[in-house]
Amino acid sequence: MGLYSYTRLATYKQCPYKYKLRYIDKIPEVKTIEPFMGSCVHETLERLYKNVISAKLVPLERVLEYYHEIWARDWDDNIRIVKKDLTKDDYKTLGEKCIEDYYESYYPFNQSRTIHVEKRVLFSLDNEGRHKMRGFIDRLAIAPDGTYEIHDYKTDGTLPAQKDKDEDKQLALYQIGVKEMWRDVHSVKFIWHYLVFNKEITSSRSDGDIEKLRADKIALITEIESASEFSPRESSLCGWCSYQAICPLWKHLFIIERLPPREVSKEEGVKLVDRLEGLQNEGKEIESEIEETKEELINYSDREGVDRIFGSNKMAKIKKETKLSFPDTRDEKRIELEKVIKAEGKWDEVSSLDVRKLAKKVQEGGWNEDILENVEEFAEKEEKKSVTLVKKKGKEE
Repeated sequence: MGLYSYTRLATYKQCPYKYKLRYIDKIPEVKTIEPFMGSCVHETLERLYKNVISAKLVPLERVLEYYHEIWARDWDDNIRIVKKDLTKDDYKTLGEKCIEDYYESYYPFNQSRTIHVEKRVLFSLDNEGRHKMRGFIDRLAIAPDGTYEIHDYKTDGTLPAQKDKDEDKQLALYQIGVKEMWRDVHSVKFIWHYLVFNKEITSSRSDGDIEKLRADKIALITEIESASEFSPRESSLCGWCSYQAICPLWKHLFIIERLPPREVSKEEGVKLVDRLEGLQNEGKEIESEIEETKEELINYSDREGVDRIFGSNKMAKIKKETKLSFPDTRDEKRIELEKVIKAEGKWDEVSSLDVRKLAKKVQEGGWNEDILENVEEFAEKEEKKSVTLVKKKGKEE
């Protein structure tokens, strides 16, 4: 049995193929700017609270210096910027703003007593210790009322709804680890700091929620460990995936993006797709012409009073029929119709009012005239005509 993290399990749910590349094939990921900026902000806040634990308040100017030092130390020109309208400096400035807002909102950082930063948690989901989990808590604190607080910093550019965080699994898993470490943990509160918006979102979980979470994650681990195929799964997160260039869903796009513009239309895959598109467009045009010709044949049939129209090799049979349609479950007349049928004792014959079955009964005349008259008040008559092309018949046939 392996040692799992929340991120590892979430990766599998997001995309089994990405899971395979990262955790089985061990293929390194291309760094992108969003997690890089987030990492710099996290490390800066970690240093800030390490000083707080030591009863040392560092001024904002010095905290921002930490941030700039970390950014310069870790920056790599190979870091990918997905959003083409933003630059490296835009992200750096956004990180600064996150730190400034947080510092000004929480100074002097005594809302609760911080006991750990980047606290490693290691725990089992089951009593036998077969399904092990690990993780890191950004900040762990104890509130004045004794509640343990699990703090998590987010530099995401979108603010989730409360409902989303009430269903979040990561900090709920960490609650299991925290309760295993200390016996006095009676209540736990989750606090997400959405730094871009300078906003807190809080939540908590009941013992029942935690037990259900244990079972769900054990089932997921079992699924992963029994999987033999890891197929790619497309989602809105694909644009931020660093494996796109080798993913079957996106690899071809990267192949043609590397070609000179004049060579793209000559690439075999592009040519095949373009050919299929052309054939399908031709098919749609032909289908449209077929329907128009059928309509003209029906008009000719009505005008000339004929039901068969003979061509050079085949003939067109014109079929005319009247079909009934009754109110469906969304129609307010439906209730009245059901009452009529039930009152006449015919409900069982049309099941739970299958309108197709009812229409067939009425058209076949299987009920007496009084019942048919009551039911037909709800029917709408629709004239349907169709054209079928068949082998031409001679007069002798």
